[in-house]
Amino acid sequence: MQDQSVLIVGGGIGGLTAAIALLEKGHRVEVVERDAEWTTYGVGIIQQFNVIRAMGSIGMLDAYLAKAFGFDRTTIFVGPGGEQAADFETPRLAGEAYPSNAGIRRRDLQDVLVKGAQDRGARMRLGTTVEAFDDDGAGVDVTFSDGSTARYDMVVGADGVFSKTRGMILPEAPQPRYTGQWVWRYNLPKPDDLTGIQVFVGPCNAGLVPLGQGLMYMFDRGLPRGDHRRCRRCGPPARGRLCRRRLAQGPGGVAWRRRSRVHAALGAGRRHGDRGRAGACRRVD
Repeated sequence: MQDQSVLIVGGGIGGLTAAIALLEKGHRVEVVERDAEWTTYGVGIIQQFNVIRAMGSIGMLDAYLAKAFGFDRTTIFVGPGGEQAADFETPRLAGEAYPSNAGIRRRDLQDVLVKGAQDRGARMRLGTTVEAFDDDGAGVDVTFSDGSTARYDMVVGADGVFSKTRGMILPEAPQPRYTGQWVWRYNLPKPDDLTGIQVFVGPCNAGLVPLGQGLMYMFDRGLPRGDHRRCRRCGPPARGRLCRRRLAQGPGGVAWRRRSRVHAALGAGRRHGDRGRAGACRRVD
């Protein structure tokens, strides 16, 4: 079943990856994205070996790794003294020539995927979304927010956790809910000896992940329910003080002491976060 016309609603990681995969199979793809400027913050993201393998399967691995920092090693520290509990390498599912994991800035990942889709012939429509569609079994008639209409063989909903497309298809489906888990992240210069992810486990979990282009990101997760509201209301200096207090408790303090440069760079690290946003609260739904 080739040469199908496919509309993908949503131009994020899932939508663009689906577009590239479908284009590789010979289909005609159009991506519609409500954001008019591809607004993507530059906080880091770690992607494990299943993602590396998937990137290889759609012909994107070399372009992806050119912007990322590939690594195999995971080191875990526990307890107030930061005792090393584990140090291991994860499997290279994409082949021995490629790393098992990678860290990359979210903006760099977006750029790689956009270019990959465009180079393969995807049509991009920014600042537009779907207002309605009618599936008659043979195809789907779509009405867009700009008043235009078109017909497709297939429509793929990839418009995020709060997907409007899912609500149109399954209006009675349960809605996502906030579970109380989140992570605070900050991009900083990467020390030369950070060659894999380091995780510090305890009441306040933290870690360090290498990124491409001389950066790493520090993550802090496991704050009690409610602290995310205080963090999001505070300005950057207050967030830094909150982070220092949290990381000073338990194993997180070890992460802070082991990377004194992180402590010194926290105030200056905003320049590595793009648009002044170096931290990000993330829902787990």
